[in-house]
Formats: sequence, C-alpha cells, structure tokens
Amino acid sequence: MKILVTGGSAFIGSSIVESLSNDHEVIAPSSKELDLTKSIMVAPYLEDNNFDFVIHCANHHVHPAIKIGRDPGLQLENNLKMFFNIAFNPTLFGNLIYFGSGAEFNRNRWGLKMKEEFFGNSIPNDQYGLSKYIMNTYCRSSDKIYNLRLFGTFGEKDDWRYRFIPYLCAKSVLGQDLVVKQNAIFNFLYIKDMIDILKRFIENPPESGDYNICNDNNQDIELVKIAEIIKEKSNHDRSIIIREDGLSTKYSGDNSKLRKTFPDIVFTPIEKSIDNVYKAFFKNAERFKSSEFLINSSI
Repeated sequence: MKILVTGGSAFIGSSIVESLSNDHEVIAPSSKELDLTKSIMVAPYLEDNNFDFVIHCANHHVHPAIKIGRDPGLQLENNLKMFFNIAFNPTLFGNLIYFGSGAEFNRNRWGLKMKEEFFGNSIPNDQYGLSKYIMNTYCRSSDKIYNLRLFGTFGEKDDWRYRFIPYLCAKSVLGQDLVVKQNAIFNFLYIKDMIDILKRFIENPPESGDYNICNDNNQDIELVKIAEIIKEKSNHDRSIIIREDGLSTKYSGDNSKLRKTFPDIVFTPIEKSIDNVYKAFFKNAERFKSSEFLINSSI
C-alpha cells in the first residue's frame, strides 16, 4: 500500500514510519515539503500521490513545560486546518486514520474506563481538547475516517525531557531521585502495541469511527507504582519523592469496542514495556543531560 504519514519526525509519527516502511510504500514529508495548514498545497499533493491510507500524526500541542517554540494560542486553529485540509478531500485518498486524545472528553470530567459513549457529555474548554472534539464530531459523520483515541502512549523515542515514563527512566539512568508532582492513576500504552493495532486497521479496516486505543491488561496504574518499577531497575540508591499529597487525576479509557473488533489483541505488560525503554536509555546514557530536563517533577 501507499501510505502518507504526517508528522513523521515526531515520536509517534517516526515510530510508525520505521515500522511500516518494510511492508508498505511510506511517504513522510516534512512540514516544509507539505504545509498542512495551507489547503492550496494539500489537495494537489493528495491528488498527485493517490494514497491508500493517510495516517495523520501531525499535531499542534503545547505542553506547559515547553516555554519556547509553538504558540499555544494556535493549537485550535492549526490542528483544525491540518485535519480538515485532508478530510475535506475524501475522493483523493483511500482512508484516513488520525490520533485523537482523551482530552476530547474534557479534562475536568475525566475518570477511569471512559467509553466512546462518554464523548459529547462535556465540551473541552482548552484549545487542544476542543480541536480534538471537533475533529471527532466530523469523524463520526464520515465513512472513511478513523479516530484512534490515545490516552497515554510512551516508548523509546518519546521526549525524555518531560514525558512521564521516559523522564523517570532518564533520571534513573543518571542516578537522580525520581520526582513526581502528585500521584495519579493513568493508563499507559506501549508504542509497539499501538502500532500493532494500527496495522490491523490498515490491513482489515473495520467500521469507521472512533476507537479507544488503550491497554486492558491491568494497566490503570498509579504513578507512584511506575516510579517504583523504574527504581527497581536502577543500580543507584535514590529516593522517590512525591511533591504533593493525595491523588490528582484518574484517567483511562475502556477498550471494549476495540477488543470486540479485534479480539486477539495482546498487550505488553507494563513492567516489560518500561524495561524496554529503560534498557534502551541505559545503552545510550551519554545522550541524557540534567540541564535539558524541562521540569523538576513530572505530571
């Protein structure tokens, strides 16, 4: 198949490009080669290439830890431009897969085991969540768009400067204390499991719509437990420091719809996936610098 991957230089996009390139013709243009915010560029590009699938990973998301670079005030505008410049040309590609977020459920209403039906109960009040909300509303009206909704994906290529599991793995490799701002319950999905699921949607496309892509293998886990798992892998005698008492957030999805669609999915246990990331970081310990951490505590 001929597949377009947008956002191919970032964590999720680059992981997908690497994984799919052995079996498919994968094209991943840079933003300079294809500016998705400009409709005048997107339609001719799609028409010239006749893609079987578009996997849309390009994303304007500004984490609070990022102090320079992208303008947080453009998250809504840019995300919608990039998405609709593709989606409004349905005759120029086969199917469109993009990655939604639990943010479209409204951060103020988060809970555990949220189902797809939870969508629409509350409209997000942040730009990023609202952009994903609008995109999913359109997705549900289409017969060729898939929203693979992610809740907490991590992996070896993830940004260790502030992303929770890679951040703690990097701190552990450097022999530093593992610092968590406040305990919470999250559901984490290993990038390789996510890509295996993505391949199923490419090879055997089910009914279009939104699907919660999350781990059901007892992966609703406290952040403190994650820190304990990582600490056990370190040769350094360092502490786990929790800055604030209590439980800040409970956040996970219910993947019953996904499981019904692909019953034989197998997820990597959290201990194994963390071990994979830690070992990859340990082998390249020289790349990590304390001065490059963007936060003093994670989450």
